[in-house]
Amino acid sequence: MDLLQFQYFQTTARIGHMTKAAEELHIAQPTLSKMINRLENELGVPLFDRSGRQIKLSLYGEVFLDYVNKILEDLDGCYKELNSLKESRNLSISFALNIPSLLTPLLEGFLLINNNINVKDEIGSTPVIRQKLETQDVAFCISCPPIEGKNIQCIPLLEEELFVMVPKKHPLASSKFIKLAEVSREPFLSFKKNHGIRDLTEALCRKAGFTPNIVYEGEVTNSLLTLVRIGMGIALLPGTHPWSPPAPAASVDSPVMLRVEDVPCYRTIALSCLKSRKFSKAETQFKNYILERFADYQLSLEQNLERF
Repeated sequence: MDLLQFQYFQTTARIGHMTKAAEELHIAQPTLSKMINRLENELGVPLFDRSGRQIKLSLYGEVFLDYVNKILEDLDGCYKELNSLKESRNLSISFALNIPSLLTPLLEGFLLINNNINVKDEIGSTPVIRQKLETQDVAFCISCPPIEGKNIQCIPLLEEELFVMVPKKHPLASSKFIKLAEVSREPFLSFKKNHGIRDLTEALCRKAGFTPNIVYEGEVTNSLLTLVRIGMGIALLPGTHPWSPPAPAASVDSPVMLRVEDVPCYRTIALSCLKSRKFSKAETQFKNYILERFADYQLSLEQNLERF
């Protein structure tokens, strides 16, 4: 017994004529007759009372038709719900990142040209967003350091130089190049643990032969720059980039960027996704948008640094 038998029986019951039912179903009349006979044999009861070419439901057939109608109706509802869910997923994307400053500029640009797509974003530490990617809670991660692994596709998006930021009145402010070891005794301002730049700051300082004295842990780049500006400490941060917020009004007191010459100070921002994931149309659009946007960022960044 299968769904095709149910559909053939339902049509025959509605029309009450075997030949006309066969025509509507686009099959031969003998094929339909055999299908109905097989169904009756499986059930062990006659479903139709036959009188010449006209047929009508038997008592058994009437009972059976009620169940068939319900089964086919439920199945149709199931198909509609599954299609609705599929369409909903095709118009949704989810991603996580550990660089909060990227969130607004990325979403503003993407949603401006894709305002029919729902976006779910999450900000967290590198271990947290990695877990969300591996459990498929999100489709993508945008992170520094890059999230890599055997089953993960990792696409570098941007290589960005980090500078030592010092106040205008700092003794090293007039220097354009410094050795990182020259600031080994300075109080450092940085992000909280497991933030990409915090991990990089500690790693780069270790390469230079010291452990940074981190006296403040924050979450917002602009807050760190403000504290540097008023002399609370120094920070290792990216230079001006295309998504930077507007500089403070008192730009005359803005921190000075010092290039490090003894230790390569760079960070890589990357897009990571599971190799096995089948992307929806919306997810593919988002991925392509991110790749194109960061290609523009890289070009703009290089042009800015040429003038440094």
